Amino acid sequence: MKGSSLPRLRLLVRLWRWQLGRRLAEGQGRLERRLLGAMGGLLGVGMLGMGLVLDLVAPTEGQVLLDGQDVRHTTAWKRHTAAYLDESFLIPFLTPREYLTFVGQVYGLDEATCRERLEALAPFLEPALLAERKYLRDLSAGNRQRVGLAAALLVQPRLLVLDEPFEHLDPAARRQLRQFLLDYRERSGATILFTSHSLEEVFGLARRVLVMEDGRIVRDVSAEDKVRAELEAYFAMEAKKA
Repeated sequence: MKGSSLPRLRLLVRLWRWQLGRRLAEGQGRLERRLLGAMGGLLGVGMLGMGLVLDLVAPTEGQVLLDGQDVRHTTAWKRHTAAYLDESFLIPFLTPREYLTFVGQVYGLDEATCRERLEALAPFLEPALLAERKYLRDLSAGNRQRVGLAAALLVQPRLLVLDEPFEHLDPAARRQLRQFLLDYRERSGATILFTSHSLEEVFGLARRVLVMEDGRIVRDVSAEDKVRAELEAYFAMEAKKA
């Protein structure tokens, strides 16, 4: 896939504000790069500053550009962007197939295309789960996670954002998801940004790693073995401080 067809995502971030329960944190950092067909992992220290970047209220300064367009002034980017952050994305009174079909319809997929893409997701989304007549609210946490992730992948986004995608999944499902994301990135050239508290998960997927602490980007490195050793030492030191 040629570079012209890929999303050019430019983040200019200086100061953000997040609300977590009654705690308000202010983070400062600057990230000015082009993420083009890359898999980026966000690693966090503690509760504040990592997953929260995916739930921003509004920037006090800076902008987000996708294909050169400020996302605040257009909605065109929504057609090729997908995310799964938590179970609030699900519709609890629908079955897995009903929910996935609904998501496909929202993105303008016809029945044949939706069916074809669901079949392609079979290595991760087991056929038995699609045939399940239970409502999403009655499924296990792991199966709800599978359905939510499958919905994001169903639309074949050029930009995919995931928060703790391996949470609730058993070891076999984690391996399946990891391989599916790697294959999808290579096949589509999509840009994927995900958060995790696990070095193993991040280095198993990402080409680039951002470490956040108290809302600040404290490290921005490539995912290499020598970097992993440095980060293991860094997190061990932070754990002693706690």
